[in-house]
Amino acid sequence: MGFLSDNFIADFFIKALDWIQSFVGSYGWSIVLLTIFFKLVLLPLDIKQKKGMRRQKKLQPEIDKINKKYANDKEMKSKKTMEYYKKEGYSPFSGCLPMLIQLPVFFAFFGALRAIAGGQILEMYQTVANGVPVESIVVESWLWVKNLWQPDVFAFMTNFPKNTAVIPLFEQVQLYKVIADSGIENFDTVLAPLRAMYEGVMNGWFILPLAAGGMSFLQSKLTMPATAPTTGTESKNPMSGKMMKYFLPIFSIFICVTSSAAFALYWTVSNIVSVVTNLVVEKILDAKEKNAELNA
Repeated sequence: MGFLSDNFIADFFIKALDWIQSFVGSYGWSIVLLTIFFKLVLLPLDIKQKKGMRRQKKLQPEIDKINKKYANDKEMKSKKTMEYYKKEGYSPFSGCLPMLIQLPVFFAFFGALRAIAGGQILEMYQTVANGVPVESIVVESWLWVKNLWQPDVFAFMTNFPKNTAVIPLFEQVQLYKVIADSGIENFDTVLAPLRAMYEGVMNGWFILPLAAGGMSFLQSKLTMPATAPTTGTESKNPMSGKMMKYFLPIFSIFICVTSSAAFALYWTVSNIVSVVTNLVVEKILDAKEKNAELNA
């Protein structure tokens, strides 16, 4: 496409998606394949994190003793906890690396898909502006989604938010830097016939936002119990973990409704792969620990 963002990681994803799309002929399936590939590349870090969590669980009884002994001295409790971790050769912060990597990826993927969407919209506009019949315009679709670069939503949500129509309104188009830099001022006028073709048509069935929220909840449920803070200075709020377990799915649904179906597809597939790999890796680690105990 030739449309880049202002982030080198996002640019990498744009080029990778364009390259895969040149073979499979679909940005939707390109997103699926690239997401799966990248999650598998990060799998060794996830495995290391899970091993660290299991190690921490074995050390927890001694940590509980330290917490009880120094319950009224937070400074000493934290000091003794870190001394114990150092003695055992364990770092409570070792599990942060996967998250530190995944956060930039999350935002980079968002930026990459936004840049590609801007490029698609600009090409659509330029095609119609150059006198090509509007009927010849091919809108990038994926399965049940009419336009991959608009949210997967019901028709009754067309005006909330304003970017949920099959063909975006000018107000939404202005948000794309590639469009703004082109000085386009009559987008709605030029694409009016195309918009008329999709009047009253649902862009999707709200499947991807719900799937993203559901898989996010399942992922949180599988991982939250094992990720409680254990440095000796943890929060005493017992609701914090439970709140995060429900906040993440709600946030996932919100961001998928207010973003393109392309991003919702990435987020859904990413969570599905995380859930599947989590179940498989945990089962393998359980078997290894059981064999180790039998051979001890």
